[in-house]
Amino acid sequence: MHPAYIVTRLCPHPNCNYFSEELLQRLNKAIDQEFLDCISLINKIYEKVDEFFYTNDLKVLIDIILRTLEDPPSEEASELCVQCLLLLSCSTSFPALKDYRREQCLELVKQVAKNLPDLASRCKEII
Repeated sequence: MHPAYIVTRLCPHPNCNYFSEELLQRLNKAIDQEFLDCISLINKIYEKVDEFFYTNDLKVLIDIILRTLEDPPSEEASELCVQCLLLLSCSTSFPALKDYRREQCLELVKQVAKNLPDLASRCKEII
């Protein structure tokens, strides 16, 4: 089954909030491939839908992304985290977070810009 199909079927489900909570918990504790899988899934979700996490969950996600970007385990993890930050910043739920950790986001985007200039510049425009 294609991941896009799963995402479009999962998001409107009434119990989706349980899945989103579990996904964040796993992302927060994950290392190596599990982390990459979780952040990739979140990226796929935000490519298809605008709202998936509650506001407080989005704050937790931003905290996880920032923590990961401070000392990224791999270039792929950096790229996926910046991609996720970009997708979140384009979502309709992002304005509620406009000031949350904004300076830290901008600083890390500047640091990552050396390796991923296209993604970083797009993030900076939105943030």
